[in-house]
Amino acid sequence: MSEAVKKNNRSAGASASAVVPRLFVLELNAGRIHSMNTDGSRPQDHCVGLPFARRHRVDAEAGHIYWTNMGIPSLNDGSVERADIDGKNRKTIVPEGETHTPKQIILDKKAASSYWCDREGMRVMRCNLDGSRLETLSEAGRGEADRQDQTRWCVGLTIDPNADISTGRKKAQTMPGSAASSRPMSKCPPARLQRPGPTSRFLRPSAGADRYRARPQEPCSLLDRPRRPSARQQREPGLDRQQAWPSQRSW
Repeated sequence: MSEAVKKNNRSAGASASAVVPRLFVLELNAGRIHSMNTDGSRPQDHCVGLPFARRHRVDAEAGHIYWTNMGIPSLNDGSVERADIDGKNRKTIVPEGETHTPKQIILDKKAASSYWCDREGMRVMRCNLDGSRLETLSEAGRGEADRQDQTRWCVGLTIDPNADISTGRKKAQTMPGSAASSRPMSKCPPARLQRPGPTSRFLRPSAGADRYRARPQEPCSLLDRPRRPSARQQREPGLDRQQAWPSQRSW
């Protein structure tokens, strides 16, 4: 994600303050959070040794980086951590066992709260930026039996602070990778979508709920389509096609 960070530039005895955009990157394979200028210059490491980190958010004004640790799903050892932008004062604000496999995290600066989706935990959770007042906002299931149903997993979310609504995204049932959203998760059942089949310019999607289901393929050969009667056929109704075009070969 991109964050604006203030940097002081001094030249010719005069000091000037400029806002320099920085791109903060969570590198999963290396287990680190680092940043760079938008042109890739001046790379800098901020937090290292994050083998289970999955999503992060930067609070440039307060000087903090937040990230979620999914851990190992079978062990229920997920957590949420925070550190200063320089990597110091690393702190676990949501300890292991309080959240199962946290993924996407969102900060609500106005309400001083953080939201995240707990995938195998099948819930949307929230707490204050310091980790206090941990609570579950929505829960789609409990126990191992419900956990086997991937349509109950929450894999993404967004918030509408003005309406005080959190919107979650669940996995769809039909195909892996497809998703359905609900708003809010606790009130609306997830939609069930079906991916379209092989694409073809002769496959025409229907309207409404069937827009993702392709209609049977229609004839596309020009010889198979009905032709408009010629002037000669209109004058002589009993004239068939071969007699009207004797030179045309019949296939």
